[in-house]
Amino acid sequence: MDDSAGTQAPIRRLTDPAEASAALELAVPGLTALRPPTPRAIDWPLLEAELGVALPADYRLLCALHPSFVVGGFLGVGMPEPGGESDWVRATREELETVAEWCAEADSAVPLHPFPAPGGLLPWAASPQGDFFLWRTGPASP
Repeated sequence: MDDSAGTQAPIRRLTDPAEASAALELAVPGLTALRPPTPRAIDWPLLEAELGVALPADYRLLCALHPSFVVGGFLGVGMPEPGGESDWVRATREELETVAEWCAEADSAVPLHPFPAPGGLLPWAASPQGDFFLWRTGPASP
């Protein structure tokens, strides 16, 4: 584990978005069946301009290839809908309010801050129990 709470170093880091997407589809039964006939056209320049940060290429590909989905009744991965990019940004900002409260209350050896603070945490998924799965933002992308 590194210095952040609940963060683990990956055994293998997939950096190619297509390879990461293929590996995820192999690991998550039924995910391939959710693929639309053509990739979903999300307005990434609009979404990222409103959000204020570029999102990872593998997430962008995942969003193009799949609608929102839940893994094992626990991990809910929300995706922006084509034409609903601004709604997704608004929902993410609402989640950031909860992340800000969590960061303020966290008793962590490493200070945690929500995005848009430098290195701030940005939610990318959630659980029905109220857990958030977070990216640590950086100069290039989360």
